[in-house]
Amino acid sequence: MKTTTLKSRLILTIAGFAGLMAVAQAWNTPVQTNTAPVADQVVTVTAKRMSTEEKIAFDTQGQVPQQVIISARKLTEQEKLAFDQAHQPEVAQAYRANDPS
Repeated sequence: MKTTTLKSRLILTIAGFAGLMAVAQAWNTPVQTNTAPVADQVVTVTAKRMSTEEKIAFDTQGQVPQQVIISARKLTEQEKLAFDQAHQPEVAQAYRANDPS
């Protein structure tokens, strides 16, 4: 029983030290703040409003369903940071809207 307690303490000590080292490393890692401005992303959705007759005709026509194609590229960390800084009120509002608390 004493061996198990000693092993548990040793494991917890090593895990705590590793966590402390990870925090120290993250604290000392420099962050680049001089980034180029990022152009705003624009999404345009266009469609013709269908009448009731057109909707029924479309639904009964047996066509292949309409497709929506979305293309994007992944932002780099610098681009994300620049976007967040340029749109701070919108970003704060989005975080508040998605906050589960």
